[in-house]
Amino acid sequence: RNNPAAYRLSYRIVDLGLLHGGFEAAALCVAEGEGHIGLAVTLEAAPADTRTVSYAVAGGTADASDHTLPLTGTLTFASGQRRAVLDVPVVADGLSEGTETLQLALSADPASVALDRPSLTLTIRDAGACQSRLPVVAR
Repeated sequence: RNNPAAYRLSYRIVDLGLLHGGFEAAALCVAEGEGHIGLAVTLEAAPADTRTVSYAVAGGTADASDHTLPLTGTLTFASGQRRAVLDVPVVADGLSEGTETLQLALSADPASVALDRPSLTLTIRDAGACQSRLPVVAR
């Protein structure tokens, strides 16, 4: 005999239009005056249509205007594109101030891109090389 109470139905709703993504790394160390570095932002899958992710400086101990050009804008992922590169110029400000940080943040339409890794801390060393350097995209 069938007992309806003995059966359970479970399901998962999957939105095929929503993609997950974010910065490839959570932290990065660079030397002041290094020039341009590329920070990769990836999506978990290639989109069927164009997606955009905005970026901006969201804090830190460094004055962004001293070390980078104004850092705000939009990365566009074309149909089929899983990776975009945020070009960050790192310039020397001529001051001896030790190690500083910049916090970079991503934002996106939550119906389009769910950001699993929405922030990156960029450590800028005044002098000397970084002890540990996470992967950076060659420019």
